[in-house]
Amino acid sequence: MALVSPRTLLRSERGTGRDVEDTTAAPPVVVATATPPVFRVPAMPPPPSPATGAAGMMATLSPSAGGGAPVPASSGGAGGEGGPIPGMPRLHILAIDDESVNLRVVERRLHRMHMTCETLQVPTGVWEWLVAAGQLPLTAGPPPGTFPPAPPHAHAVRPFDAIFMDINMSPVDGANLSRDLLAAGLRIPIFPMTANANVSDRERYAAAGMHRFVIVKPFNSAALTEALDHIVRRT
Repeated sequence: MALVSPRTLLRSERGTGRDVEDTTAAPPVVVATATPPVFRVPAMPPPPSPATGAAGMMATLSPSAGGGAPVPASSGGAGGEGGPIPGMPRLHILAIDDESVNLRVVERRLHRMHMTCETLQVPTGVWEWLVAAGQLPLTAGPPPGTFPPAPPHAHAVRPFDAIFMDINMSPVDGANLSRDLLAAGLRIPIFPMTANANVSDRERYAAAGMHRFVIVKPFNSAALTEALDHIVRRT
């Protein structure tokens, strides 16, 4: 609250008709002023207890079947059109196809499932990639006369959990390439990734040592999810 100084008033002098100053102090005028706001800082929440801290968060993760850390069990979806798969470890896949469009589709869908993926459009380079990943001996290479070897891979490669292999590629057939890789000592599953999936085709892929589950083109996320499930269960 604030007080204003007295005001000078005029009054009429009796009998003269003249106005003279009235120096009588007028009552002070009270003017209300706004009270400044008071800001209060909210209290900080207490630190999380061990049961709800990092250990509690880790307790929500499903056990990993190998590879990377598992996807939290609370994640929604079961793969669907690219969602994370609850409890599935983060697998590392090598996709081989001579069509770049197919490779982009596989890579995008696997990434949406929280998997990691390397793509290879030139199948002749798979030997060098697997040697760099430590999954083939340093002396491994394509059989003589099949195709010239590619130069050594420039950097170390994380080991792969599986290969998704196209069949009809140039200059090599995916089933024959799979047979040669497995004969050289490769110990990870190779899944056929092709539109040719009748009974005789499946028998030919199996005879080459490829996985019996075929990722049929045009593939969807459900087919990739099933292939990933086979990798984890080793079936």
